[in-house]
Amino acid sequence: MNITERAIERSHFAAVLVVAVVAIGVGLFVGYPSQEDPEFTIREAVVTASFPGMAPERVEDLITRKIEEEVRKLPEVEHITSSSRTGQSIVHVSLHDRYFDLQPIWQDLRNNMEDVRSELPEGTLGPFVNDDFGRVAVASLAITGEGFSLAEMEDVAEGLRDSLYAVEGISEVSLHGVQGERIFLEVHPARLAELGINPSEILQVLATQNVVIPGGSLEVDGQDIVFEPSGSFETIADVENLVIGIPGRDSVAYLRDVLTVRRGVVDPPTRPVFYDGRPSVVVEVSMVTGENIVEFGERLERAVRRYESRLPIGYEIHLATFQPTLVDVSISDFLNNLYQTIGIVLLVVVLFLGLRTGLIVGMIVPLTILAALPFMSFLEIPLHTVSIAALIIALGLLVDNGVVMAEEVRTRMQSGVERKRAAIEAGRELALPLLSSSLTTILAFMPLMLADNEAGEYTRSLSQVIAITLIASWLLALYVTPLLCTWFVRVGEPVSDEERHATRFYRGYRRVLGAVLRRRVVFLAGLIVLFVSSVFAFSWVPRQFFPPSQRDQYLVYFDLAAGTNTRRTESELLRLAGWLADETENPDVIDHIAYVGYGGPRFVLNLSPPDAASHRAFVLVNTRPGIDLEAQIRRTREHLLAGYPEVRAQVKKLALGPSDPGTVEVRLVGPDRDRLFEDGRRVEGIFRQAEGVVDIRSDWENRTRKVRVEIDQATARRIGISSEEIGRTLTAMFDGTAVTEYREGDEIIPVVVRSDLEGRRRLDQLATMSVYSSATGRSVPLLQLATFDLFWQFGSIERRDLERTLTVSARSTRLTAEELARAIQPGLDALDLPFGFRAEVAGELEDAAEAQEALMSSVPICAALIVVLLVWQFNSVRRPLIIFLTIPLALIGSVAGMLVTRAEFGFMAMLGLLSLAGIIINNAIVLIDRIDLEVAAGRTPSEAVVSASLQRLRPILMTTLTTILGLLPLILFGGPLWFAMAIVIASGLGMGTVLTLGVVPVLYSIFMGVPPPAREP
Repeated sequence: MNITERAIERSHFAAVLVVAVVAIGVGLFVGYPSQEDPEFTIREAVVTASFPGMAPERVEDLITRKIEEEVRKLPEVEHITSSSRTGQSIVHVSLHDRYFDLQPIWQDLRNNMEDVRSELPEGTLGPFVNDDFGRVAVASLAITGEGFSLAEMEDVAEGLRDSLYAVEGISEVSLHGVQGERIFLEVHPARLAELGINPSEILQVLATQNVVIPGGSLEVDGQDIVFEPSGSFETIADVENLVIGIPGRDSVAYLRDVLTVRRGVVDPPTRPVFYDGRPSVVVEVSMVTGENIVEFGERLERAVRRYESRLPIGYEIHLATFQPTLVDVSISDFLNNLYQTIGIVLLVVVLFLGLRTGLIVGMIVPLTILAALPFMSFLEIPLHTVSIAALIIALGLLVDNGVVMAEEVRTRMQSGVERKRAAIEAGRELALPLLSSSLTTILAFMPLMLADNEAGEYTRSLSQVIAITLIASWLLALYVTPLLCTWFVRVGEPVSDEERHATRFYRGYRRVLGAVLRRRVVFLAGLIVLFVSSVFAFSWVPRQFFPPSQRDQYLVYFDLAAGTNTRRTESELLRLAGWLADETENPDVIDHIAYVGYGGPRFVLNLSPPDAASHRAFVLVNTRPGIDLEAQIRRTREHLLAGYPEVRAQVKKLALGPSDPGTVEVRLVGPDRDRLFEDGRRVEGIFRQAEGVVDIRSDWENRTRKVRVEIDQATARRIGISSEEIGRTLTAMFDGTAVTEYREGDEIIPVVVRSDLEGRRRLDQLATMSVYSSATGRSVPLLQLATFDLFWQFGSIERRDLERTLTVSARSTRLTAEELARAIQPGLDALDLPFGFRAEVAGELEDAAEAQEALMSSVPICAALIVVLLVWQFNSVRRPLIIFLTIPLALIGSVAGMLVTRAEFGFMAMLGLLSLAGIIINNAIVLIDRIDLEVAAGRTPSEAVVSASLQRLRPILMTTLTTILGLLPLILFGGPLWFAMAIVIASGLGMGTVLTLGVVPVLYSIFMGVPPPAREP
């Protein structure tokens, strides 16, 4: 008993099953998990280690290399990139895309880092492993407080953090912009010299007095009385009133008379954050995977507003980034596109098939979507732009099964076959061909599911959803459609095939088909010329791997010269913040948030925050919807160029893919640092000669200044002063040294001794600085012990896969990445790099090539499976060969469509070509299957070719029309990510279908030796 017969024999059960599918689907759809974009695994961890003051060259040799060599022992590692800066090593560890269970790998990485710790120089901090690099902030809540200090804002932020953990769906809450408090003891060297007090004596007094130690206990009348000696600091006044002995005198002095005691935040500031130019503390919120982000956002916002209502006047909590709102808008727009597509498909089938049959076929569309939701839920596929787009694309495809089945049942009824028998025979005859055509389409999309790449992982749900919906539509077409046809389809008197095909439309197609079959060689020659022309014209199609995002946001990467401290970076950034916040200058800017010294939390999955550095800042600007974002970006870029000569800034949109659209990178690899640096400057010059180039950057940045203190070791040993004592003195005077702690409630505040402001800002203080000898008990001017040499060092030394690598990147406002790469290639060829050096072009082109390789690697497997499937179905080799020869027809219409619409060929367009091949194959399958059935029914091969073509004309055209019209919402409103793919499918399918209706009959007649039909009288 086949599926159709089972449905008809147990019709009541079938009806109840359909109702159950609808109920389950509707129940799942309400509250179904949703997000803006698909998640993909960030297979990257960051290893950091530091040694304050160590030169980049020594950091590279003594720290970075050893960490890299230990990381390289992990077989799962694909790439290692590192940055060696003054006192800091940052190593990024990237894994192969085939790994998903990352925690065991990261644990191995931690174990290896523990092993390498003993090989690093004594005094190295780390290495530390951050494997949470890919965590995404669903919301960034900026707290500002007019008239309140940062410490008070931090208290508010901590309270908000604690309250948010009660919100359902919260994964983690962390704080940004927190500036730890310090008690600063600022030394005045002149005052100390006047009193003869050595700084070391102050440090010793502080360390020995400010302690909490037990004083023992005494037993009295059976009870223990505990003694606690005083001396620990209870108030700031206790610090100021610390008694210091004056050498050579019987008198003493208070600490406040010797130096300045000041309470403040860490100085220089550590990663400060500014919201609209105001100091801020940011609360980063991440969400548990699988939650409905819109509903989560509503719960989160209610909790935030409740907490804010309890705060004193002056405090505000701003939604600096808030993914739920963006997701709500994006998902709503895509759902509207989906609803429009459903409406278009229903209208087309009703117009073609009539009201009753059209509604029967159209009913399968929403029923298939509802039936697919349980399987999507099982596979943990949420609603997002890719999965909804997959539903939109699938709508035009899945209606094919219902159309063919309904047409076949109605045709049999019109031929006089009894209703139930007509339905059962149609189901038995079409089950295999429809399954085969559905499976070939699924296999055409299968390379997406198998692509071992981030881009493939990003779009993987496209193939999964299409596979689910096509299988569901096949089952429903066999189980539900025939049943509904037996209940509701009405037919008149029996009508023969000749009578059905007697309309002007069919007669016209018959005449054209006959002419084509009689002039087969001329027709095929014309097709070959058309195909070759399309291949040639394909070189004119613009390329872009992934388009930029259309969010109402843009980014500013704000970099000063390497070596610039946080205070200077902050000062320059606040100038920009003031301009952005000026409503007269920027009326379209809603707000902005700036992170100084680092990139802030990751608020978009594919946007990796830049590595932390004191000379860097990052700004996210939110704009009003619907504005000309490109114009606002140009204005910002021009403002920066005109008013910030010392700043290298990049102003750009967010990216949708793994790399910035249009960016070209040139990697110079070689052993010699100086040669790499000089060649990097030459590559920058090559980029400047290209048209419209902006954002030229070298990751080795600029050289920085450093003073080498050359210690006369013989003199130092004679006086009894060690290099360690000199180093500690320099650190204490300029950076500050924590000597003890001040305890206030549950807070522990470091007490830091350092020079006063004037001493910290003037280089000539080195000449007058004194170093205390613990051996002799006297101070000696540093000038007697050392000489000072000012020299230049590298700002950063970058490495990739254990080789020194300098990367120069740029993009053009007028050229695509491919065009820019071609423009600079002659200059790169003229570099004349010595042996051991090489230049590599990377950036968008490399990412596109890797994604294409990952996608195409599984195409042969899928093609082979399609061949096996078709040979099994037809038990023939020639018939599958005919079907495969129709695939190139897809390129003819696709190239024309991309040239006319100026759609760019990239990863999504490539997916469109693969999926288009599957659709074209479908049309060929059902047509050849019908020809064989006609031959089996007793027609001559010549008559069978023409008759089958006429019978399959309307279903093929309906499928094509529903697919093309169903893609209109994606073309018009789907945004740049889907535009090229929709254009490729729509234009390729339109032209391909027209050609298929002639090519398949022609190739069949040639391969099967069928004579051309006689000319009609």
